[in-house]
Order: sequence, then structure tokens, then C-alpha cells
Amino acid sequence: MINDLPSEPASPSSQWFIAAMQRATPRVFIAPGIVLVNVLVYIAMGVSGVNWLTPSTSDMLSWGANNWHWTTYGQWWRLVSSAFLHYGPLHLAFNMYALYHAGMFAERLYGNFMFAIVYLFSAITGGLLSIAFSHNTVSAGASGAVFGVYGALLAYLMVQRGSVPRDLLKPLWSSASMFILYNIVFGLGHRGIDNAAHIGGLAGGAFLGALAALPLEARRRSAQRLWRVPVSLVAGAAVIAAGVRAMPRCVHDPALEHRFAVFRNNFAKQEGRLVDRFNNLLRQRQNKKITDDDFAADIEKVILPGWEGLFRQVSALTLPNTSPSSGLLSLLRDYIGLRRDSYAALLPALRKGDQAQSARYDQLHARAEALIPKITEAIRNADAD
Repeated sequence: MINDLPSEPASPSSQWFIAAMQRATPRVFIAPGIVLVNVLVYIAMGVSGVNWLTPSTSDMLSWGANNWHWTTYGQWWRLVSSAFLHYGPLHLAFNMYALYHAGMFAERLYGNFMFAIVYLFSAITGGLLSIAFSHNTVSAGASGAVFGVYGALLAYLMVQRGSVPRDLLKPLWSSASMFILYNIVFGLGHRGIDNAAHIGGLAGGAFLGALAALPLEARRRSAQRLWRVPVSLVAGAAVIAAGVRAMPRCVHDPALEHRFAVFRNNFAKQEGRLVDRFNNLLRQRQNKKITDDDFAADIEKVILPGWEGLFRQVSALTLPNTSPSSGLLSLLRDYIGLRRDSYAALLPALRKGDQAQSARYDQLHARAEALIPKITEAIRNADAD
């Protein structure tokens, strides 16, 4: 792991290098400040009710996680906000440990202002590549920006290698390279790791770091700052603008899609409970363990209100006709309505022996059953999009 300042420089050139870094950037506060902000955001999320260990994707989205649908619909700020959110304490601890050590060193090389710019730029390029590769991933974490810090360190060691003593150059290069290589290989072998964000952040940090790398010798540093800083800012802004412009846009309101996705999840659970309860009651009736009045009472008390509640929920949802889920929503609305009406018809059939209502129940039940294959196909099509 890279440290802020080696404790015992081995050569006069290394001693000069350390002293020059301290003169170039006397106070390091951006990197530890970013660490503090990340920790405070994590605490705020937990205090607000978000699960400390395994926050839900819904909560992460509410706090500003990155997702193609939400980000490209106009919420581009998520490219930055997502870099300050984490999926649990281990995720936070690993990123902050890596950022603190490498960031302190990189901040002395680049200066406070340009280090902050490189960090934010890397977070954005990591976020852009993440949503370019996956439209459904809900990504969060500082790892893209942290990779950018390491990319900037490697860029500095290449561009300004004459400023870095040989006895420091090799261990610094090895440490940064091993961190990058290990984490990319580890990420490729494990699901749930946003490798696109890592690579996008690494590339962004290396690109901007190469442009912004200033020599440590005071006179040359001052002279090159006059052109390297503005060139870096313009180039960085151009890359971000190009990335945003090239990114395909989501044309459906993600808030509507998200509400429908939450309903689908709730519906799947509640439908299963209602169907299981009805089938259990039906078996008890067939085995003469309960009477028709008992059967009707449970339908009136539990099953029918359950379907009525689902129908109110699905009726409150809207999606544009262009949404890939609009057909599924329409089918679910029809299906739930048929289930509700069929159980309403079953009540007088059980209590009064009403044959007309019994026939109506059979008809409505058959129509609901006929919709199931269509709903299954619609789910497959909606999820494919």
C-alpha cells in the first residue's frame, strides 16, 4: 500500500523528493476530507433507516446511486453522488483505506485543487462506463474514483519519471500496479462488482493525471501549471460532455418504472399467499373439514380483501404506452380484476347455492387462468428490455 510520505528515505534524491512534495503541497486535506464525507454519508443513511449491512437498491437509488434509467433521464448528478454511497461497512472500509493511503500521496503530487478534480473526474468516467455497459445495475461506491487515483499515480510516474528517484519509482510503480491488477482480476471472478466503473475510473484518472502531472521542482512546476491546469480542465470537461452526449437516453420516467417494479415484487409475494390460502381452504372443504359457510367467511375476511387491495394498488399505477412494461401492467390489472370479481361471485354461490353466481365464478376463474401464459411472456419481454 502506498503511504503519504515514506518514513525513512534511502537516498539524498529520495530525501529531496519528499521535501519537494511537502513544499509543493504543504497541507493535505482533500483526501481525508473525502474519506470523512463518505463516512458521514454512510452514518446518515443508517440513522435514517437504511440497512447498515445490506442496503436495498431502492434505498440506494433514493440516496443517489447510479443507474442508466435514472441518470440518463436527466439526473446526471448521480455520476457524482453515487461515489459517496456504499453497500455496507466492508465496502466503505476497503475503499476508504485505499483512498486514504494513495490519496494522501497523490494529493501532494498533484496539489489540492487538481487532486480534487482528478478524483471527481474519475468518479464521473467510472459512472459513465458503468451505465454504458449495464442498464440495470444500481452502482455505488468510491471504487471508480479510487481506481482513478491509482491511475493518476501511474500516469505521474510515467510523465514525470525524471522527478521520481529510482529507489522510490520501482516500489511506487509496483504497489500501484499490483493494486489495480489484483482488484480487476478479483472483480472479474466475482459477481456484483462493477468492473466497468473500475476501468472507467482508472482510465479517467490516468488520462487527466497525465495532463495535470506537474514536476516537483518549484520553478518548472510554476511554469507548467500555467498551461497544464487549464488544459486539464478543458480536456476533462470535453470528455465528460462527449460521454454524456454519446450515452443513449432513457425515454421512460424511471420513477414510474420503479414504482411498478416495487408493485411486481409485492404482487408476486401476496398472490402466492392468497392462492395458497384459497387452495388450502378448498382442500379442507373437499375433505369436509370446513363448511361452505366457513369457506365463504374466510374468503370474505381475508382472500377477497387481499385481491381488492392489489387491484387498488395496480389501478394507481401508470406507464406510457412506449414503456416495455406497459403491456404487462395492463395484463396484471385485468388478471387481478378477474380474480377479485371471481371471489366476489363465489360468496353467494357458497352461501346461497346461487348457480348463476357459481357459473360466473367458473367463467371469471377460467379467464384469469388464461391470462397467466400471457403474463409470463410479458414478464420475459419486459425484463429483456
